[in-house]
Amino acid sequence: MAVTIDWLPAWMLPSYGATWVAAAAFDSVAAAGVVFDRVLSHSVCLAETRRMLLPFENAPELVGQVVRAADLDEAAELVGRGRHRVVLCHLDRLGRGWEAPAELRERYRDAEDPPAMEGVVPPCFAIDEKTDPDRLTVVRQAFAAEVTAIDERLGLLLEAVAGSPTPWHFCMAGTGGMPLGLHGQVGIAPQEPCIRPYGERVHLPVILREAGGRMAGQRFPGLVSAADIGATLGEWLGVAAGSCPPGAASLAGLFDTWAAPSREQLFIRGRAAAAMATPDWHLVAAWPQGKDAGVQASLFAKPDDYFEVTDVADRCPVEADAMLRECLAHPDPPG
Repeated sequence: MAVTIDWLPAWMLPSYGATWVAAAAFDSVAAAGVVFDRVLSHSVCLAETRRMLLPFENAPELVGQVVRAADLDEAAELVGRGRHRVVLCHLDRLGRGWEAPAELRERYRDAEDPPAMEGVVPPCFAIDEKTDPDRLTVVRQAFAAEVTAIDERLGLLLEAVAGSPTPWHFCMAGTGGMPLGLHGQVGIAPQEPCIRPYGERVHLPVILREAGGRMAGQRFPGLVSAADIGATLGEWLGVAAGSCPPGAASLAGLFDTWAAPSREQLFIRGRAAAAMATPDWHLVAAWPQGKDAGVQASLFAKPDDYFEVTDVADRCPVEADAMLRECLAHPDPPG
């Protein structure tokens, strides 16, 4: 069973630090599985990330055994029927319309807060020194309400999985985060000429629960790619490694011996931008005016600078220059 969610930032879930967001079902998945602290996508393209997370969908070994659910309610129904070995459910509502009931939005307001956001269209605006902080507060509260609304339906799916006579592997994964003001942008700007792969966009929330319940309630701190998660699910399902992207490393051994590979580096494509991540650093390179106009590089220390707000490129020039050269020389160019 795999649930993938577009535009869900890791930092908006309780298991990744947002303890003010009500998400009991997400918490129950985390308590029964392994929370991966630092899974990064290969690209800011959500469709590409979905393919990395679920590369086995059309594998020959699973012909006739995979079914897609339109929503979490249908996923629960399909699990209850027990006719398929793999149920996949993909949610894209966070990018299409914010439809949580007004009661949920009100739940996140304090008495002194401005009125809750109205309407269903996800907001989109740039942040500058003139932006009213209350505007950002209202947006984040509305987004939290959306997470809670999804969580309520996820709870019904978990009940169906728990009631099934057959144990299920379970994967909950985001495919990329919606900007919520950490780096000057709120919402999706389709015509944005330069998309820098900051963590708010490419840090994926991923929780894996093994059918046998092994490693319940644990966290994996290592650097992991979205393709590695896909390879893990593929191994659980008995899919040949050839169905996974080249270089993907399964983490299935984690559930046997707590021994699993952690990446030493990852490269991420943006739009007129790219990033390189290591266990200690996250470098973002961008050329918003074109490569001929020069590159802009920012460096952030990990894991301390969780939200990537303190650029230390000027203070760590050796590390920044070395990573920038390696990032720009990588054969997989920015998208």
